[in-house]
Amino acid sequence: MPSLKKVRQEAWEFYKEWRKGKTYSPALKSEVRVSLKGWAHLSGSDKARKKRTYQDAYRRFKLLPYAKEIIETSTTIQNITEKRDRKFYA
Repeated sequence: MPSLKKVRQEAWEFYKEWRKGKTYSPALKSEVRVSLKGWAHLSGSDKARKKRTYQDAYRRFKLLPYAKEIIETSTTIQNITEKRDRKFYA
């Protein structure tokens, strides 16, 4: 298994390129912003959150390209929840 450092760096390079372009979500019928806040959530570097375990971080980094594909191709929304005047989509 490659080191987490290497997998994280590969994921960061992918994410940096993803951020440069526009991402349209057919399910949301709008563009989705790929931001540094999203990277912090993904990587567990957001100070408000607990650190991610090795296995969780590794899995998230390896699945990142599939997340992009799902956002760009999915036409349905499974669930919508509201929390403190914000909507979260699944």
